[in-house]
Amino acid sequence: MSPGNQPAHLREFIFDMIEKDWLQPTIVTYDNYLTALLANGEIERGIDFIDILKRKGIQPTVTMYENLMKKICYFEWPEEAFALLKKMEAENLPTYSSMYYDVLRCSADQYYLDGLIYCWEKIIEERYLDLDEGACIDVLHVAARFGKPHLAAQVLVYLTENRKVPLDKWHLEPLLEAFINDNDIKQAMDMLSVMAAAGVKPNSKTALPIVAAISKNVESIDKAYYSLEELVKDGKKVDVLALNTIINSCRFVNGSGNKFGNRTKPDIHRAVETYKSAEKLGVKPDVHTFNALLGVCFSAQHRELGQQFWTEMQRAGIQPDSESYRRMIYLCCSTDYDYEDAFVYLEEMKAQNILPSSTIYEKIIKTCVNHNDSRAKLALEEMKSFGYTIPKDIRILFENNGVNRTESNRETGNANSSFQKTIASQDFDFDFRSGMNDRFNKSKTNDENRLDSDTLFGSNNELNDLDSFLTVLW
Repeated sequence: MSPGNQPAHLREFIFDMIEKDWLQPTIVTYDNYLTALLANGEIERGIDFIDILKRKGIQPTVTMYENLMKKICYFEWPEEAFALLKKMEAENLPTYSSMYYDVLRCSADQYYLDGLIYCWEKIIEERYLDLDEGACIDVLHVAARFGKPHLAAQVLVYLTENRKVPLDKWHLEPLLEAFINDNDIKQAMDMLSVMAAAGVKPNSKTALPIVAAISKNVESIDKAYYSLEELVKDGKKVDVLALNTIINSCRFVNGSGNKFGNRTKPDIHRAVETYKSAEKLGVKPDVHTFNALLGVCFSAQHRELGQQFWTEMQRAGIQPDSESYRRMIYLCCSTDYDYEDAFVYLEEMKAQNILPSSTIYEKIIKTCVNHNDSRAKLALEEMKSFGYTIPKDIRILFENNGVNRTESNRETGNANSSFQKTIASQDFDFDFRSGMNDRFNKSKTNDENRLDSDTLFGSNNELNDLDSFLTVLW
């Protein structure tokens, strides 16, 4: 019977017999005993058994260490696996690349940074070149979470230089997130341009971590904006997505909007001034820029400004997409006094062969029901004709003849009337950011640990070569 198939009580009985009969176990005996422990899932006893042998002056074999380490990694105990690996090194026992790979994967799965960084550095130092792409992506995710752009950049160089892997969005996005979590918004913004230049076009989803980071307060938004000005001064290109990201952040600042927190007033002034800075930043606004502006107008309940942006988008020759129409229709439906234009945009949308989404019909239907407008039924029939499933809340509205109309049927509800009047009376032609640079610079501190593009890689390691990395990207 092999050690792995022995029942636990039989294993202990045999081992006790050996000791009671004063028989001298061989290293093979100890190896079999450890194998039996591990086969039974007794990992902690296996770790203790190694220590017992050492106290007896018996040196465990490399195979025993290796088998124990594999089992520890299988059960995803990264700290114990890392400690065992360090113990082998301290005893000058031979270690193999597979051991470092196992501990690295285990550490990555459990986001254990110490073990991961140590094993990664050993892989670089010993030039182990057969770490698979999946493990590298796991390391990238850890680097992103803990704000380690240096580590993320090393992994990308490893993938391109040694594994010959063409970089894609899922490789570069973790580096962007690592910059964000390292509080380096400037580098994160620059990464958007780097990704685009590398043929990996970022989108609004790619930039969501930036929005979440800088929408915490207006100071963060201003810092992000000034980082774009710094990129221009450095002779770098600013991607239009970077501009759009700041505008989107103005919608959600301090938890406004409905994505990152409770509703407060969006910062419509900063959104407008950011848009007006496009030419200075060398950025040409696109449809997503105007969609972001319309989103801010919707959150601010500023219909007139939204219509101005719509007109400006058309003058610029930019074709509205489905999201543009959705936001304008929502904006028209968000005011009590007049929602007639919602039907105009709906018909224009269909004339452009753009299929209205189910949410557009839901918004129009709820608005009509709230105003006792008989066109609610027509919108419902049209919604059915497109094959959309009618949501339960819409069915209830019609079943009860609109009795259950509540403010919760709206996406946002009406803004405070005084706020609407205040916003509507504002003049958006002034330079809101003038005079803010001095105030911002006074509070700005230098982070000595920040990694910029000149110090991202060390000069003493081939895998840390910035030129090689950028050559791959560009």
